[in-house]
Amino acid sequence: MFLFTSGKAFVKGHYLSPECQIGWNSTQSATGQSSDGGTIWIKHGRCGMHRLRTTNPHGVQFSTVIVVSFHPVFITKMDRAYNVKCEYLETQKSITPITVTQIAQSFPEPSCSYTIRKDELDGEVLKYARVGQQVVHRWECETSVYGMLVHSCFVEDGQGRRVMVIDEQGCHTDRLLLGDPTYVEALNVAYRESSVFKFADRIAVRFICQIRLCLRTNEGCAGITPPACPSPVQDALERNNLRRKKRAETNDMIADLVSQTVYVLDDTELNDYTQLEEPISEENHKQSSTVCISPIAVGILSSCLTITVLITSMLMIVFGIRRRSGVHSTATVVPTLSSHISKKYYY
Repeated sequence: MFLFTSGKAFVKGHYLSPECQIGWNSTQSATGQSSDGGTIWIKHGRCGMHRLRTTNPHGVQFSTVIVVSFHPVFITKMDRAYNVKCEYLETQKSITPITVTQIAQSFPEPSCSYTIRKDELDGEVLKYARVGQQVVHRWECETSVYGMLVHSCFVEDGQGRRVMVIDEQGCHTDRLLLGDPTYVEALNVAYRESSVFKFADRIAVRFICQIRLCLRTNEGCAGITPPACPSPVQDALERNNLRRKKRAETNDMIADLVSQTVYVLDDTELNDYTQLEEPISEENHKQSSTVCISPIAVGILSSCLTITVLITSMLMIVFGIRRRSGVHSTATVVPTLSSHISKKYYY
């Protein structure tokens, strides 16, 4: 539930869905009743709401973007967007009738991430790409105690459409999209090379996966990770039985990991975006002492310099002519006055 005083509120990307937007004014609410404000209700899992399970702290997080618009048709500078997150935390309490002394070893819960890298495992985190570009999907948990299993991965377009690319067992569903993850010996990093793809008529893709954490001590991850992915000729029934067996035998921590959003653009658009975001190296500034000027700027500077020289020359000529005229006039008037005074004196 989100409360606003006036205007129109809707979930970003779902403006045309009646259940995802509401409009009202200061005296009339969306239900036709007099009200000082409006309320938009969003059901769990509707209107593209994202749901994430977290391990630190334990719980479930729901998030969405609410746009408040003050124009009935257009998005203007007065509008506001709010990234709303609701967290439901879990608490576990053990109640026993007698006091029991327990000696147990506890381990800190790891911090995990999911990134899509350019070209190689340690490449830069990708933001803009083109279809077919080589990338590496990387799942990582900062721990030496836990192992992880990557499973139940989906690719989303940000508009509510999603397709599974890694199943519940942790195996691929379509090799053309994404293959089986490869795990390092410590079981805390998994990766997979892939080529960039996107939904038709969409430019944004984002991946969301679940990870299952298991303790590596006493072979606690045996039979869990790495997964034993069946070959393409194996029977589908055998795959399903293996999934059910694994789910029944394990009671480990499960969390959701979300990759960054990758914008898949055409070559021309990709060059424009990368040039805008390419940082200028400070070292290049120090090493370079030459100022580059475009041909258009050179032409403008040359024209301005020529005009300045012409104006200066004309001013000097005019000043010289006026000065000469002033000297000549003074020389003519002085003798006339002198002769007049002389004549008046003699009479």
